[in-house]
Amino acid sequence: MSGNIYQSKAFKYMLFFLAAIAILTFLEKYYSPIGKYRQLWGHIENSQKLEFYLKTIGQMTTAFGGAMLLFNYLNAQQNTKMSERNLILAEKTFEANINLNQQRLIWERFSVAVAKLGDEAMAVRLSGILSLERLNKDAAEQYAPIVEVLSYFLKERCGVRALLLHQDSPDREKLVEIEILIQAALVAIARCCQDRGELAEMPDLSSINLESLNLRNVSIPGMNFTSAYLHKFQLYDGVLRGSSLRGAHLELADLRFSDLRHIDLSVANLYKADLSHSYLSSASFKNATMHEIKLHKSYLNRANLQNADIRYGNLRYADMADANLSKANLQGVDFSEANLKNANLSGANLQEADVSNAKGLEPSQIKAANNWEFAIFSHAFKRRL
Repeated sequence: MSGNIYQSKAFKYMLFFLAAIAILTFLEKYYSPIGKYRQLWGHIENSQKLEFYLKTIGQMTTAFGGAMLLFNYLNAQQNTKMSERNLILAEKTFEANINLNQQRLIWERFSVAVAKLGDEAMAVRLSGILSLERLNKDAAEQYAPIVEVLSYFLKERCGVRALLLHQDSPDREKLVEIEILIQAALVAIARCCQDRGELAEMPDLSSINLESLNLRNVSIPGMNFTSAYLHKFQLYDGVLRGSSLRGAHLELADLRFSDLRHIDLSVANLYKADLSHSYLSSASFKNATMHEIKLHKSYLNRANLQNADIRYGNLRYADMADANLSKANLQGVDFSEANLKNANLSGANLQEADVSNAKGLEPSQIKAANNWEFAIFSHAFKRRL
């Protein structure tokens, strides 16, 4: 309680005053002229008593004044500390109010942006997507709800688009609008992840339907397209670096000239897909179906194609240095002019494979494969076997 007598200023003053009186009494008894001349008091002339009184009172006044100065100094020190504490408290309160206002503004912006996504006008919806992307830059702690809303909106639009695609007479204008929104949402999600850096969790877009979608020159690295339906998907000169397309359907997809480094295409179906001139360093095609795939002049150094089915694929001029092709089905694959330096061919099926004029190829690599006797070699290399 603020009025507690033991904490009040009046009580402290009284306590100090009593202590001062006790000190003065002690001084008077042992050190003052009164104590010194107490036995001579009776012998002092009446004319000298007034002078003696005044001298003694002056000494006591000086002592009391010094004590009060000390008290005022200590009290001023205490008041200064209290002022500092009050100032710190005021600063914390001010900061708390600012943070509260900022949080309120952030959630207002978030609510307005989400409301825009439900508008009928495409321009308003695009504004909502851009507003969420901007909010992610201004309030990084809102990354999770922002990406979650954008992902939900993207999947919903993809579902509507899939229904339109399979109609007998789809509304082309509406289809184009939906595809613009899908591209904008994908790019916004990718940028949100990039802004988050290493702390970003890959947004879950597994099993999404992007059939026949044209994303020419679009950069969407780090996507989770696990088991996605990407039949005839187009990403010419785009970026999917570091994405997961494990188990995805990419039949007849066009990913030419794209940055696909460190991409995971394990167990994916790439039947007749075109990845020519693409960057696929350290990519994984483990157990993938790649019949008649086009990898002409692609960079596949250190790629993992273990146990992949690449029958009759085109890998002419491909850079496959240090690639793992162990146990892969390479029947009829065209490796002419490809770089196979240090490529692992152990257990691979080389029946009808064309390795004529392949670069960096050693007889030991060929003999580690199966059915190498039925492969196509240049006359010069055949003499080395």
